[in-house]
Amino acid sequence: MALVYPTGAEFFDAFFGILLASAVPVPLYPPVRLGRLDEYRERTAGLLEAAGAVAVLADKRLAPLIGPAVERARPRAGCHLLAALPAGRSLVAGGEAGTWRSSSSPRAPPSSRSRSPSTSAPCSPRCAR
Repeated sequence: MALVYPTGAEFFDAFFGILLASAVPVPLYPPVRLGRLDEYRERTAGLLEAAGAVAVLADKRLAPLIGPAVERARPRAGCHLLAALPAGRSLVAGGEAGTWRSSSSPRAPPSSRSRSPSTSAPCSPRCAR
């Protein structure tokens, strides 16, 4: 699950809530320069696709800015505000919180020469760990 928040209490609530749901949090930077918003949206969509994000949790001020990136990446559960989520429900499984389990098929380990999800440029083996 991807998170797009400025550093603050809500970021940590979302981050640890995702861990509590046995999911993997993927923090993404909020946009820095509004003049380069199209570039930010393209990169963010690529990161969402590369991470295989199931859902995006966003700050209420940032959600409208990342909307086009979410539309392009099309995470299964969409984009949500943390405060708008119903208590006791899980976005990762659509069921009760804490019931999510990973898929039965294990994922292949990363190769020693992977690509950076943010730039698609080759990474060194140190970067891939």
